[in-house]
Amino acid sequence: MELILASVLLSLGVGLAVYVVLSRRIEQLVGRLEGVPGEEMTELESRVANFISELTRVANSHANAVEDRREELRRVIDLANERVRRLNSLLSDLEVLERRLRAGMAEWKEGVADEAVRREAGEAIREAKPVGGRDEIVKEVRRLSANGRTAREIAAHMKRPEDEIRLIQRRLMDT
Repeated sequence: MELILASVLLSLGVGLAVYVVLSRRIEQLVGRLEGVPGEEMTELESRVANFISELTRVANSHANAVEDRREELRRVIDLANERVRRLNSLLSDLEVLERRLRAGMAEWKEGVADEAVRREAGEAIREAKPVGGRDEIVKEVRRLSANGRTAREIAAHMKRPEDEIRLIQRRLMDT
């Protein structure tokens, strides 16, 4: 945006400088040409008019180029924002998965987990997705958050890690 503004200001500045220089030059010529026949004065006026029309054409060309670049930059920024949103979503899913896997591995190492839990942890690793009920958890967090509950209260109510609840709340705020 700053680049576009700088381009427009530069074009306007150059146009203004040319106008001032031409105005002074024309005043000098008019002062010297007071006794010059009308035919030469007409030719001078014609040249000045041609020069002004050429300047106008160039200024319009630059303005169109700046507008095209602005639209292209807007498209690139929108695309980048969408990709950042997707990456944030994937990252939050990976963080939740990591916490679940760590908790499952700790239970497994302690021998507390039964075969079904080990199988579930293995499936989660292979699929690289959170283990079931994700939508219900998100809906419940959304509902409780809307009722003014804190992350700590929601975690205690749902018997889930507080960090997981905070992560879900962050994702809900980003969308």
